[in-house]
Amino acid sequence: MNRKVAMAFWLLIILAPHGAVQAQLPATASSPAQLLELLSDKAAWDLNDTAKFLGDGTLQLAAADKPPDQQQALRRVELPPATAWEAELRFSPKPNATASGLLLVSANGRWISVMLNPEQRGVQVSRGQPLREGVVRLMGRKELQAWTASGDQILKVRGDGGKVQVWLNGDDLGSGTPYDFEPQRVGVRSEGGEAQFRSLTWRAVGTDGRLARLSGSVPIPGRPPLMDEKFSSAASNLVGGLFGRLTGEKQDAASGDSWPKNSAAFTRDSTAKRLRLEGQNESKGTHAVAPKMAYYPMRDAIVAVTARVKLSATPAPAAAAGLYLVDRWRSGKPDDKQANALYAILKEGQLRLHQFNADSKTRTQLYSFDWPDSDKEVELRLVARGDRAWVFVDRRLVMSEQLRGGLALEGISGGGLRVEGLGVVEASSFRVDEL
Repeated sequence: MNRKVAMAFWLLIILAPHGAVQAQLPATASSPAQLLELLSDKAAWDLNDTAKFLGDGTLQLAAADKPPDQQQALRRVELPPATAWEAELRFSPKPNATASGLLLVSANGRWISVMLNPEQRGVQVSRGQPLREGVVRLMGRKELQAWTASGDQILKVRGDGGKVQVWLNGDDLGSGTPYDFEPQRVGVRSEGGEAQFRSLTWRAVGTDGRLARLSGSVPIPGRPPLMDEKFSSAASNLVGGLFGRLTGEKQDAASGDSWPKNSAAFTRDSTAKRLRLEGQNESKGTHAVAPKMAYYPMRDAIVAVTARVKLSATPAPAAAAGLYLVDRWRSGKPDDKQANALYAILKEGQLRLHQFNADSKTRTQLYSFDWPDSDKEVELRLVARGDRAWVFVDRRLVMSEQLRGGLALEGISGGGLRVEGLGVVEASSFRVDEL
């Protein structure tokens, strides 16, 4: 992603099987009950040369005279974290347009489009991302048997619980393949021709229970945290039930009442109530492992590690700082070179999600996006289940990724803080949850 694109704001119910757009982050939350007519504020829209407002307030996307023939216009919307949403678009597709409809963009630049194709008499839901090849179909084309292309069309889309539900002119077309998504910009798109958009309303429709649970926005009844550490004393606060799901596998050999340390400078300050991990070697990575982590099989468990942190990574390419979760330690010791692992780290000005495959000894970057230059303390949360991982910043979803190369985590046997090179991470809290 282009580093010059500034990030302006900071950045299930569980679990169902589950043109580039620049990333932008949300402003403050709006009232969940508020219904907004998005076309009424013309100044809020980002329009290109092919888009304009007509005298009656209609937004028109004209056909381009050269590639790309995909035209779009967007504006920012405001939603609290983990909120279900609904958009309704009234528009008039022209006969020469291949498809037209609604476009939604998340904080990290991923997008969802819901497009009506008059020629094929169908609606299709797709998702994509900037700077990556290919588009994934969330919902195959829904053929409209008793439908006429004359007059305005009303397309309604609702996002809740990882699903995108679609209606056309009041007819329920069903929902697409589950895909965790929090839109921060909403707009319209036309492919191959002209379209006129007369109304676009937007509103929050309550809490998205799936995202609320994954993000930690709501407590889970009967599920206290496995570990809840505030660094206010010399010993770790291990909550009852930490070993409740042990399955007989060998425990972390580094368990104990204090956090272990290795080649990094490690400081636990009970007066300032902070823990600091500072890299000492420009070419190596290291980590501090939460004490007494049990082994949690991924076939039926979701594990989250959450910390309030300040992250600092020097401009050196090797420097990084963040959180990590590790799969089964094959040697019985916290050595991530012998275990599959996930890292959510700040590196070279980007928050990155990496997976480490112990069999091939390869590290793959799943996704990244620009991180604002700030010394603000944030809540960083890394969640894993089987072959999927999620990352939240201040309880907003910023990444939802499938692990690659057929890799699936068998379980989680450790989690903690990680630095690479000369990176530094300071934490004022650290907790582990099973969801």
